[in-house]
Amino acid sequence: MLDLYDYYSSLVAKLDAQSETMYGQLPSLVNPKENPLKPLKRNVNKKTKNAPAFDLRTQLYRICGVDLVQVDGLNTSTVQDIITDIGTDMSKWKTSKHFCAWLRIAPNNKITGGKVFLSHTPKSKKRANKALRLAAFSLANTKCALGAFYRRIRAKYGAPLANIATTHKLARIIYKMLKDKVDYLDLGEDYYNEKFKARLVRNLKDKAKSLGFQLVPEVT
Repeated sequence: MLDLYDYYSSLVAKLDAQSETMYGQLPSLVNPKENPLKPLKRNVNKKTKNAPAFDLRTQLYRICGVDLVQVDGLNTSTVQDIITDIGTDMSKWKTSKHFCAWLRIAPNNKITGGKVFLSHTPKSKKRANKALRLAAFSLANTKCALGAFYRRIRAKYGAPLANIATTHKLARIIYKMLKDKVDYLDLGEDYYNEKFKARLVRNLKDKAKSLGFQLVPEVT
């Protein structure tokens, strides 16, 4: 058994070396030496048993032009699965809506008489679809804006819809980052909650005004 372990470990090491060589042959969109990676705000540097022996995050950053690992819920393995499926050229999709529809994470609405009588998300075997769904599920208990979004949708509609909604949001973030080459900025759980609260208050004020009332905050 030890001999088999050593044998398969040597095969994995060879595959890692081949992967690193193939990554090195891909064109660069950014020079990591001139524009080094920014430190992560969360701990995803802990090496897993399936992590490659080379610096995969730097290679992904070099060929993508942006660091997708900065997005909450994504790690190097997840980003690799997504990029090997979608590539780095977002010009193939006119908008993020087209991109999400291609990933099959956009609702497929059945409409008759101007009304939606059936809405469901089509099944998909795409690697990017599965990777994004797993990433969305991992955000359930995280203290970030995406985590707060997941929990709000889960409390209102349940876990399955929360997962697909967060998957959809992750896909749109990735599309924006790859297309416009912009960094990801997490404003935090508290910012998201305050922004959502402000939107609720604004909607309540508009509704009260339409009914001839005025919404007055309680004095504490």
